[in-house]
Amino acid sequence: MLAKLKQTVFRNNKKKVSEIMNDIHLFYQYIDENGQLIDYWYFDHVFTANYWNYLRNYKWLSSHEQDFLHRGILSMLLFMGYLYLDGKADPFIGHLSEIKSAVANFHSHKAQNKKLSGMVNNALDLAEKKQGGHFNSETHTDIFKSISWTLKSIVLANKTVFIKHETP
Repeated sequence: MLAKLKQTVFRNNKKKVSEIMNDIHLFYQYIDENGQLIDYWYFDHVFTANYWNYLRNYKWLSSHEQDFLHRGILSMLLFMGYLYLDGKADPFIGHLSEIKSAVANFHSHKAQNKKLSGMVNNALDLAEKKQGGHFNSETHTDIFKSISWTLKSIVLANKTVFIKHETP
């Protein structure tokens, strides 16, 4: 009975991670094909999972797939932060502390992942400041620089990194 329960949970977790990876692929593809930042509508209707809950390591993923998952989730969170800080939406409603905790608990030995994680932490700190009424144009410029680096270094850097991950 316990073995069957473990197998069911494990299979469901694999399926959900596969769905998250497909969302990341669609997210990157949208930006590449449209040449613009993603609109909040997509986060409200297409990319609706709590991605931060999957910001951890999975033994069944290769190192390359692990990086794709981590960078994709962090990139999505950064873009969500930008939309919030730009006043276009609040994708963090009710989740800001949960997201901050997930990002704070994320650890990677890869330099790009560490840098991106730091940028997301900064964006989340700025989101907290905005919620508290302490936000200005200087902090807005910082988040825009982070978005620019992420677009150049991660999302559009190497189109061959996109993995169409199949559900097991």
